[in-house]
Amino acid sequence: MPSRLCFFCSGLLLLTTSTAQAGAEPENLPLASPFSALSLQMAAPRSEGLKAGEWALRASLSHSNVFILSDWPKGYLEFRGHDEPISAEDGQRLFAGFSDEFYYLDGEFSQAHVWLEYGVSDSLSAYLDINGQANGGGVFDGLIEGFHDVFGFGSADRDIMERDQFQAALRLGRDEVLLLEPDKRSGLGDPVLGLRYGQALSDVWRLELQAAAKLSTQDASYFYASGDDDVGLQASLAWAGENQHWLFSAHAIQLGDSPLFPSSLRERLYQLRVDHVYRWSRDLHILTAITGTQSLFDPGKVEENLADDSYQASISLRFGEDAGYYSLGLSENLVNLDTSADLSLHVAVGMEF
Repeated sequence: MPSRLCFFCSGLLLLTTSTAQAGAEPENLPLASPFSALSLQMAAPRSEGLKAGEWALRASLSHSNVFILSDWPKGYLEFRGHDEPISAEDGQRLFAGFSDEFYYLDGEFSQAHVWLEYGVSDSLSAYLDINGQANGGGVFDGLIEGFHDVFGFGSADRDIMERDQFQAALRLGRDEVLLLEPDKRSGLGDPVLGLRYGQALSDVWRLELQAAAKLSTQDASYFYASGDDDVGLQASLAWAGENQHWLFSAHAIQLGDSPLFPSSLRERLYQLRVDHVYRWSRDLHILTAITGTQSLFDPGKVEENLADDSYQASISLRFGEDAGYYSLGLSENLVNLDTSADLSLHVAVGMEF
């Protein structure tokens, strides 16, 4: 939605007028998509690399609220005449009464990540990402509706169903999914191993190349693990000014053969990301990011909006220095409201030693 994009971009541009010195690294914020665990999540680029023998430890917790609803289930639920959770009988009617694609997904998703990175040399480092997730009905539907009312974003049909529940009914391509509750409430995702190489190009420009692999160690499960390995490559350029860092990155991910949505997923996806790091004071940094990414679902196989590109804006406040810090942030979906979470909250801690 253009108003959301203007809202976040105007805030980001206001951060380029200070004269303090930048110094923090961009935040490792996962994509706020309910299906993000089904693909490799590349680590955020670094504005400065680790030195040989140095360690970096980061941990984050992200909580996302998702409500997406296409025309067919919307019409059925309105005709049904009440806001109670759908039943198995409702699910049968949804699939039997409509032959084309549709989707309905309502729930909250908590993702936890722990990254450990080691400087192999002054230009090369290796990292491990251990992650997990918990799903459920949540408690934030009322907060989201209030947020929409304040900024004039509309209800997005949230009032059609009872608040704070988890349910899913989707037909994408030839794949059908009906979940009256999460297929599992919590569990580990697939770990990620990565390497990054950084090289200064000048006094202000730095190039970073990153390679990573998601290793399939968990059984395939919706919203947790894809059931196959993914590999990815990322290239980033960082510009360091007197008061700020800008980072521009692009990556490509080769997806494995997941048994989940076997007729709907694409083979490869691309992402662009822009980060801005602004130092307000010695112990406070403001971190913003705008990300554009292709959907996991192949538009040649899936006709619904879930195959469209997604755009996400994030802002975080980081308190402390590299020796020890914590941050609070949020992410908001932009433009296409069906491809990622409406609103996500983030908490992170980290240190370098």
